[in-house]
Amino acid sequence: MVVFPHLVKYHWFIVPIGMIAVVLSIWRLDNYSLWQDEAQTALISRSVAQQGVPLGYDGKNNFGQELGAEYDEQYRWRWQPWLPFYVLAGFFTICGESTFVARLPFGLFGAATVVATYFLSFAIWRDRRAATAASLILAFSVPFLILSRQCRYYSPAAFFSVLSLLGYWHVTSGKRFGGALFVASILLLFHTNFVCVYTLLPALAVHAVLWNRDRLRVLSICGALVMIVCFPAVYWFSGAVYFKRYGAIMFNAEMYWRHLSYFINQLESHVLSIWLLEIPVISLVVHVARNTHHLCFNSALWRGLSCLLLVIAANLVILPLVVPAAFFRYIIMLVPIIAILVARIAITAARWHWTVGVLVVTLTIGRGPLLDYVYEMTHQFRGPVDGIVAYLRDHARTGDVVGITYEDLPIKFYTQLRVIGGFTGEDLSPSTNADWIILRHHHVDPGKEAPVRAFLSQQLRSGRFERIILDYPDTKWQNREDPAEHLFRTAVGEQPVILWRRTNK
Repeated sequence: MVVFPHLVKYHWFIVPIGMIAVVLSIWRLDNYSLWQDEAQTALISRSVAQQGVPLGYDGKNNFGQELGAEYDEQYRWRWQPWLPFYVLAGFFTICGESTFVARLPFGLFGAATVVATYFLSFAIWRDRRAATAASLILAFSVPFLILSRQCRYYSPAAFFSVLSLLGYWHVTSGKRFGGALFVASILLLFHTNFVCVYTLLPALAVHAVLWNRDRLRVLSICGALVMIVCFPAVYWFSGAVYFKRYGAIMFNAEMYWRHLSYFINQLESHVLSIWLLEIPVISLVVHVARNTHHLCFNSALWRGLSCLLLVIAANLVILPLVVPAAFFRYIIMLVPIIAILVARIAITAARWHWTVGVLVVTLTIGRGPLLDYVYEMTHQFRGPVDGIVAYLRDHARTGDVVGITYEDLPIKFYTQLRVIGGFTGEDLSPSTNADWIILRHHHVDPGKEAPVRAFLSQQLRSGRFERIILDYPDTKWQNREDPAEHLFRTAVGEQPVILWRRTNK
């Protein structure tokens, strides 16, 4: 009964930081429409709310992006774990469907990750200043905020990863209920994104052998319990043809090094400035000069450092092997981990003078595009999907058929129209007499898109269509979550979105 008041009294500063994180994560979530990947999550979650199980087809439209490889013969989803779909389905059932609601649970998970990062940092370093610094760095991390505001599994994966690490740390520290927290968090992480489990558990196993051999029995029991509970899901998802679809890429040495280089570059560009690593080196040199170098090699410090570094290393070694492409979203779980490391570096710097530690935190936050993020949150964004959906809602008739080269899923979510095209791999013949044809300006995946573009172009030549130019830029995507591609402002200088409406029907 006294635990919660004690936490509030001792860790009170996390309360305002958590409130800031909530505001930054959910403010104006409906500033622009869902893009392709987000709409897929929303559509599958709608099927859960309606049918009780994640489906890739609703009887009218197909929700796939992998040419039909994501589901079985009954359209039951096999490409990703189901927990995010059920969470969002619950929000849809209670709050109704909208862009804001579609992103809301994920924004809240992002804010919760900030709070969890505080307690993980405190558990590792036993220092409230380091915990506060880590949570502040994460709360103002623009790449993390952008991904947290996506209607996708990213922020739940980060949250359960941090919670799993916290559970592991409690187990190895002999804390009460540590095993329960560890097992529950790993199970929830598995059902959010099982790849995160495959990178996290090897790192923790190595760390346990190095530092916590006395807890190996308890950890082994926890691991065995996780494997037993997860076995049915492993069997189920093994039915997906993921390796058949991407096996050639995954086991290609050239692609491995390309992915690894991308991940390292993205971490340096958006998460960890390389110059920060000079601070521990300088600190070591100073200690050696003063003959106090033994202070740099205490077991508590290196037990924490090795845990975080092993998690980072495991992700950088394993992820390039198993991901189909290099995207920042695959390393989102490393952002809180690196925030905890940077916080420790800031505390080290603060021993020279407290202002140096504050400067490290300030520069880490300030190097991100925080002003651009504030601009995005305070100004209306106009993307291609916004224009297409708005026009179709006003002018399309019930029963109209839309043919589109890609980014079909948002139209399926926002309208009741029959939409054909995209990367579904479905039969294109129902679009032979499509009422609307949309040939997006960019070519994003020629292997999947080219047949659709060729078929729709043929329909365009064989009928009479009215050309409609929208005052919306036809950017490559509505708005991607990747820091390198995310747009904080409405694009200028882009070709406008063009719709073709059939006039001879």
